[in-house]
Amino acid sequence: MGEATVVVLVIVIVLILLVLIGVGYWRYLKIQESRGVLTLRNSTVSRRSTLFGQRGSFTGAIQRIHLGDTKRRSIANHKKRSPKDVTLIAKLAGDGIITTWTAKAVSTPSNDPQFVARTVTDSAQMTDLYNFQSCAAYLSSLEKNTNLVNFFGAAVDNVPYYIYQEHVQCGSMRDYLMMTYRQERSSRCDIFADDQRIFRTRDRRSLLISFAKRVANGMAFLESKKFRHPGLSARKVLLTPAGNCKLYDFWPRRLTSHRVKQILCKKPKPVAWLAPEILFLDEYVDRSDSWSYGVLLWEIFSLGETPHVGKTCDEIEAFLRANDNLSQPLSCPEGWYGLMLSTWDRRPRNRPSFQQIKEDIVTIAGHADGNGEI
Repeated sequence: MGEATVVVLVIVIVLILLVLIGVGYWRYLKIQESRGVLTLRNSTVSRRSTLFGQRGSFTGAIQRIHLGDTKRRSIANHKKRSPKDVTLIAKLAGDGIITTWTAKAVSTPSNDPQFVARTVTDSAQMTDLYNFQSCAAYLSSLEKNTNLVNFFGAAVDNVPYYIYQEHVQCGSMRDYLMMTYRQERSSRCDIFADDQRIFRTRDRRSLLISFAKRVANGMAFLESKKFRHPGLSARKVLLTPAGNCKLYDFWPRRLTSHRVKQILCKKPKPVAWLAPEILFLDEYVDRSDSWSYGVLLWEIFSLGETPHVGKTCDEIEAFLRANDNLSQPLSCPEGWYGLMLSTWDRRPRNRPSFQQIKEDIVTIAGHADGNGEI
């Protein structure tokens, strides 16, 4: 056998091995995805680009991205809105690459209710824009739920993209809890904000339990619709004048790994709300949200305290590595702290689903008042 023949055989063998490795890795990712594991390291982010104003080049680039089954999703015509028909009023607090504005339709009277316009900043990468566009398509097909902000429409034909959602006027749950912690140390709550008499003369414990129940209801609905809420916290729950809780910033499961990567890029990282598998293994699983819900419960019953306050990210990670848990808040009954501990199991498969959490809440409340109601 000649030297040239040996070289050719070696090259062929190497190529075959590379193909087998690639196929094996692809099958591994598919198996992981079917088990509910989303590996954060595998999110493919292309070059950094400021694409606003480059509509032609952006459209062509998006068409070259592999879209999976989301490519078949589109937004119904009655849910499409043109940015020309919307007036942006005031910029709200941002969240990473997502910018939020209060807005209103151009043709409506000045006293008509406002809504929220969410868009991506001009520092967004190609993948960020594609995922935002895909998220709009998923949201357009999501059924309404009393514990989620309503989807009003989207403008995603040309950049900049917009998602339009309900404006919930009374601020976040954390804002309310913080005010209660500072001003109301008795067992009753008074006025929430400004002159809006929202939660007057309500028993504090029943109010806190209603918050916990409504968030669990919203999360169980999202879970059933294959949506997730990475980084769930009291800051991500809005309150209506009637005291109802509405979740926002939830994402379809297929796009969650990229959203988690965005969260981990924040400075400082919100490590206090993130499950250990996200921080230490770069994996987001279906029960990672259960861990975050447990931390949100701790926020509720500590009246808005910040978990791990005063600790650095490294110190919080060391705390988690030592298998330590947040201590029981003074306002927290034993049953509710037991629920928190169940969501903080280091083995994700042992954590309760949100359907199970709803059932546990009924059981806990039943032990408290004897009739199973909250």
